[in-house]
Amino acid sequence: MISHLLIAALCLAQTPTLEAERISVRVERVGLEPASWRSLPQVELEVTESDETVRYSGIPLAHLLQSRADSESSSTVADWIEVVNQTIIVTCADGGRETLPAAAVALDGKGQRYLLAIGRNGKPLGEREGSVRLIVAGKPTKSKPVRTVRALAVVKLLVEN
Repeated sequence: MISHLLIAALCLAQTPTLEAERISVRVERVGLEPASWRSLPQVELEVTESDETVRYSGIPLAHLLQSRADSESSSTVADWIEVVNQTIIVTCADGGRETLPAAAVALDGKGQRYLLAIGRNGKPLGEREGSVRLIVAGKPTKSKPVRTVRALAVVKLLVEN
């Protein structure tokens, strides 16, 4: 059902024209509390890094964002159009950032593509990896890890006529 609503939202969404509409940006921080994630059902994701198969465990990024938005249930086409106009920014300890389309993350409820990892190969992440690591599984044989996640934010584009 969710995927059908998202597809309808994508079809109905229109690219804003800067002459006719006003665009503003709102940034909402998402809290990171990895200690509380251990009580949630863990998901495992197997990826290849430097020709080595690694199994990460953690929670799907979509679950963290959904728990943030439980009061604003995304169940209508209008809700999904709003999700299409959002981007997630992940900030690392070294200042690096990764941007992710919120719609793609929302569709990955099982964590098969976007995982907030707190474990690697059956053990908690060590000092080198940081306490939270974002795993973005691209191709089936490659992944793009983002180490030592320090902050998450959702950037919303608000289009007004």
